Amino acid sequence: MAVKVSTIPALMPLIIALIHLADAYLRYMAFKRRMDDESKRRLRRWFGWWSPVDILIGVLLFRDDGITPFHYKLTLILGWLPYQIIFMHIVRTSIWQHIFVFGMSALWSFSQHNWSSIFAVILLESANVPLFLTLHACLYLLWFALFFPTERRCFQNMLKNSKFLDAKPLGHYIAVLPLAVLFGPLLLIADGALLHSWQERISRIFLPIVFFFFYYNVLELTENLYEKVQIKQQNDQLKAQLSFLEHHQAIILQNQKDISVLKHDMRHTYRLLYAMLKAEDTVGALDYIKKQEHRLEEASIRVFCHSPLINAALSVYFRQAQNAEIRLTQKVNLPPDLATAEDELAVLLANLLENAIAASRKQTKDRREISLLIRHSGAQCVLELKNRYDAPLTLGENGLPLAARSGHGLGMISLMSFAKKYDAYVDFSQDNGWVKVAMYWEDRAK
Repeated sequence: MAVKVSTIPALMPLIIALIHLADAYLRYMAFKRRMDDESKRRLRRWFGWWSPVDILIGVLLFRDDGITPFHYKLTLILGWLPYQIIFMHIVRTSIWQHIFVFGMSALWSFSQHNWSSIFAVILLESANVPLFLTLHACLYLLWFALFFPTERRCFQNMLKNSKFLDAKPLGHYIAVLPLAVLFGPLLLIADGALLHSWQERISRIFLPIVFFFFYYNVLELTENLYEKVQIKQQNDQLKAQLSFLEHHQAIILQNQKDISVLKHDMRHTYRLLYAMLKAEDTVGALDYIKKQEHRLEEASIRVFCHSPLINAALSVYFRQAQNAEIRLTQKVNLPPDLATAEDELAVLLANLLENAIAASRKQTKDRREISLLIRHSGAQCVLELKNRYDAPLTLGENGLPLAARSGHGLGMISLMSFAKKYDAYVDFSQDNGWVKVAMYWEDRAK
């Protein structure tokens, strides 16, 4: 059947395809910064292949009955689907991010649709249906062009913190809400009517546009707050690392001071020992040597493994445990070619031991006891730390102790950071008066 050019403007299918591409471009701007050049080329190539098909579908749809409101709305409501499928096929990311970006782009497009409808009524209130709908589609593209700077700014910054949308369940609710808000008004216009009442048109303008900017700004503030929380956690971790380094530096300075004193006294010591031996005072000489060995042991960093930082951390906190009259057993077996970063492991050990010592101080002296095991087996690292603690251990939603109640929550930031980086399994438990943390991870560089 021949196409009726008098009732079907020849450019209408092309205009509708351009509307679909404009909507797809809004979503593209949200993901543009995380796409590589190859993904961008593939997206352009796929859209270039599908656009002629989109135009052909429009021609076939309008060929028999001309441009009707029902067919026109059908192409606008469903025509986005192939473009979105292509986009999700190429941009492989969280489904919740795609849902959120699509919902926000749909809200914006719905607002443009309503503005176009109002201006088309003002300009062509008595015009025929095909010409009215063609003008409506052209006005849609005009609004897209006029508001492009605002659109670009909003959608480029829409996924500044994409992980926020993946958080259960709040992030999922945030991702779905724009579509939920749009669902009701969209049902009201999904019919064959050309025009609705002025009250309906005006209400459909303000609902999506107000929600879009309100929701965008609220989400931006929420993301900024989320970033501040992350920054605070990172700062707390840095403070813990700096605290450990200060302990380490203090030990080094103290050792240097003690060694300097020992060097200064060495000549006097040799003379004194020589005099005792010459006077055949063997008992006095042996007693003096034992005292010097004890001084040397207290001033030195003990060797547990091949890592100087881990040795320093264990020496500092083992000495603190000894001063607090805490019985301590340890077994450290780490290879010289450990792939796990020694500074991160040292900070982790320092924090865990500090927590265990703080909890042990709350016990009676006969109940103060800490046991530490660090073992490397094959490609796996095992860390187990136990300390006696009689009070009930309260765990948070993340499975870690709550600091306010148990005294074991301090330093959990570094533990979470370490576990996340090395995909470590972490388990806290309390049994028969013993609090135990067990960690297992694959020994590989990160």
